[in-house]
Amino acid sequence: MGIVILTALSVAGRFVLRWRREALGGFGLGRHNAPGILWNAGGRIFVWTLGQALCWGGAGALLAWYSWPWSLLALLLGFIFQGPLLRAVCGGDIAASQRLRAEREWKKGERVGDEDDDEGSEAEPTPDPIAQAFVALSALLAAAGQSLREEDRPSLLAPLKSLDEPGKERIAELLDGASTGFFHLAAKGHAFVPVQEIKDHFGSSLKENYPGASGSFLRFATTYWTYKLMQSALFPAHHQKAISQILLQIENDIASVFFPTPGPIVIPVKQREEAQREMIKASDAPIDIEDFIRGNPILRATP
Repeated sequence: MGIVILTALSVAGRFVLRWRREALGGFGLGRHNAPGILWNAGGRIFVWTLGQALCWGGAGALLAWYSWPWSLLALLLGFIFQGPLLRAVCGGDIAASQRLRAEREWKKGERVGDEDDDEGSEAEPTPDPIAQAFVALSALLAAAGQSLREEDRPSLLAPLKSLDEPGKERIAELLDGASTGFFHLAAKGHAFVPVQEIKDHFGSSLKENYPGASGSFLRFATTYWTYKLMQSALFPAHHQKAISQILLQIENDIASVFFPTPGPIVIPVKQREEAQREMIKASDAPIDIEDFIRGNPILRATP
């Protein structure tokens, strides 16, 4: 029994190290999509130390208490099963990243000619808002168990008013799926742009702006404010495109209930709280509603 436990610990350590390596790159989507625990050096060191301790601690114990073949077998099993374990545990994230990466490469392919014209420039290219919009929309849909079709692209790039009825119906389907996906991404605190951009743009971090907020609320706020920064880059240049209108509608729907701006119309706190509960519950996202409401500083601040 001891051999099995120590072998499992060694294999688990190898899995943690493999997960850290893949997660640091956002599963292929860039460091800004890495899990929150890896955003700072302390978190990265902690995960690395945990993986090393489990992997080599288990193998070392097998060597000390049993024999070297058992130790070698544990290391070999860790090497063999790190990939399958990663796919089993993180399969959804990996599949989503593959779809998003394909979307990104698709967009890059269309811009090759433009890049060739700029060979003499060494400046860091400005992120393409439309490319970011497609990545974001794909992530939203993937979180809801849906995906873009190749034939969706022309409609999404066309002015919304120019679409025929079938085209508008498809846009409505995408809006519905993406709206649900937002809550599922918000449950994890998914960031659409680097979180540092929130402080760069608004002058304070979320923790500074929402003191005393719960973890559920801060994760939701991270997703919303990074989403808002990504989405606002589409305007005014691309405001007529259907994809811009989808993302804008989602932002408006979330903001009106969760992040209201000052104005003459004030929704009573109880009514706003009920609306928040209903939207979260309807999305079926794994958000702790009670923790979210209890730690929501906006509800506390609303008269």
